[in-house]
Amino acid sequence: MYFNNDGRLDLLVANSSATRIFRNNGDGTFTDANAGLPAAANSRYSWGDYDNDGYLDLAMLDAKGSSSSVPIFHNNGNGAFTETINVPGPGGQFGLLAWGDYNNDGYLDLAVTGDGSTTILRNNGPDGSGAYSFTDINAGLPVVSYSSTISWGDYDNDGRLDLLLASGTISGSGENQIRVFRNAGNDIFVDVSGNLWANGDFPTHSAAWMDWDNDGRLDLVQMESNAGEKVYFRHNNASHANTAPTAPSNLHASVNGGKVTFTWDAASDAETPANGLSYNLRIGSAPGKDDLMPAMADLTSGQRRLPAMGNVQKNRRWTIHGLADGTYYWSVQAVDSAWVGGAWATAGSFVMLTDSDSDGLPDYWELKYSGSTTAMSPGGNTDGSGMSNFTKYAFGLDPTKGSSVNPIIDTTALHGAGQFSYTRAANSALTYTVWTSTDLTDWGTTPAAATKVPRVPAVDGVETVDVTLTGYSPPPGGKIFVRVKAAQ
Repeated sequence: MYFNNDGRLDLLVANSSATRIFRNNGDGTFTDANAGLPAAANSRYSWGDYDNDGYLDLAMLDAKGSSSSVPIFHNNGNGAFTETINVPGPGGQFGLLAWGDYNNDGYLDLAVTGDGSTTILRNNGPDGSGAYSFTDINAGLPVVSYSSTISWGDYDNDGRLDLLLASGTISGSGENQIRVFRNAGNDIFVDVSGNLWANGDFPTHSAAWMDWDNDGRLDLVQMESNAGEKVYFRHNNASHANTAPTAPSNLHASVNGGKVTFTWDAASDAETPANGLSYNLRIGSAPGKDDLMPAMADLTSGQRRLPAMGNVQKNRRWTIHGLADGTYYWSVQAVDSAWVGGAWATAGSFVMLTDSDSDGLPDYWELKYSGSTTAMSPGGNTDGSGMSNFTKYAFGLDPTKGSSVNPIIDTTALHGAGQFSYTRAANSALTYTVWTSTDLTDWGTTPAAATKVPRVPAVDGVETVDVTLTGYSPPPGGKIFVRVKAAQ
């Protein structure tokens, strides 16, 4: 899990003496984050962003005999956690937790099993003050002793999450059992297990969802280790196959200081409502890679490699920090209630640039041309050319050589279709505006300009882009002049 959104997997370790989160330092070592979480014996944990603020929160099944409770700790985004919610638990010492949006309202709900009860806690969303609460929907599910599996998945492709349970005994049956409860809507769950159970005397059964034949239907795999150590594959014969979600649209990456915030518009799906979709974000150091934030999905087809929500869960806004300076590439896919991943959105790119003094000139650029990260001012005119240092940076020019003020627009690319090219800093924190004129006196932003994807990857923070003037038609006299302005 990424508890602090730095793109590196961290580690939760818990026992009766302590509950600790170890932060991944990125160099093969881990540091105790001192998150302030309580110790609890026989506890279980599950990560889920219940308030959709972009940070994973932590639910804990605090097993203390019949008085077990479920505290939920809010991730404050600064490395610390605050217990904001505590609801009665299922009782007993053997239980499990699973987050899932069973009612497709866009908020993660929580299923809890234990020796005393099995409950589904509905996330009520924020009240008028922004506080969150959870309510037991009284789903009528059986007691699950010695729980080994609790897992959400839409086996019948109706767009609603169903619930899979596995245990040593269910409601005193004396048998190891596998049960599937179909979500019929309106907080109603129906037992459709049929002959899924396997007899035995010990709580050694477990089960998992997986579409092992890739036919668009979630199948089951279950294990029986005390009677011949068998593994069963249960094929799903449902008549309706699932279809994949569409790709998200309108991707945007905004760099601010040492952070980058990703946003995108919702995808759609034939079975799962838009609010029921989750999202899977990938970030890589090169096109087609996900080495910075793995997607656990095929990077071409989008096929998921595990039956679960996407790694940013219900969010359509996610912030990452701590990336080193450089150019990065990213995309996002939607994941439906049957855990099918849709097509990847058209990949985007962004540039992380450290700016220690927040003057708009990145450290690498100031070091390159002055030997210091603070020696140059954006409004200064280092080479006496009349062009500011910031303008030089924005358009990839050398601020120490007056000769570098040559035209930045490649005029040879201008032709009848209203297209041209120019060179600029590959920094998504900068905004570029194209202005046009027919007489070099009156300038305007009409016709609008649409900047295409850079023709080549950025080199040393500089890229060349192609621009098409939208709605362009040759003006009287056949001449049009173009200039580009850069701003933060």
